[in-house]
Amino acid sequence: MKKLLIKLAITLVFLYNISCSILGQDKTNFAVSRSILLDGESEKQEIILPVSEKNGSFNLTVSSKIYQGELTIEVYDPKGEKQGNYTVGCQLYTTIQKNNNGQEEKSSGKTWTNKEIVNGRIDRKIINPIVGNWIVKIIPNRPKGSLKSEYVQQWDH
Repeated sequence: MKKLLIKLAITLVFLYNISCSILGQDKTNFAVSRSILLDGESEKQEIILPVSEKNGSFNLTVSSKIYQGELTIEVYDPKGEKQGNYTVGCQLYTTIQKNNNGQEEKSSGKTWTNKEIVNGRIDRKIINPIVGNWIVKIIPNRPKGSLKSEYVQQWDH
């Protein structure tokens, strides 16, 4: 019985030490979220994401929702190497033009009616990322809609 109690006590101390080492780790999270409205522009833009710690992880999510035009997203590491990309564009649309009687006619007129909403998304998780400025390039071709980027860096102390 005495030996059983000693073994039980040793096991409990061992489990306690393991749980303290797992739960007692200091971690730091840094997070930034951006929402961008897209209103038909065609000028390229960049979002710069500073990664300051190598020991940890870097999570990036870029999602978009457009109802007109086209949008390309590219992700580059600090060395300039592409780490991912996607392109979304509307394919279903009609053009509406009013005739002399005020009735709508399908034609090659300039008034657009959207027929779809297109969603795109890229998720990238990197363990022990390259320290420096990561870049998200936004390459629009007259899109209308929105873009959201979420960036989280986590590191241990």
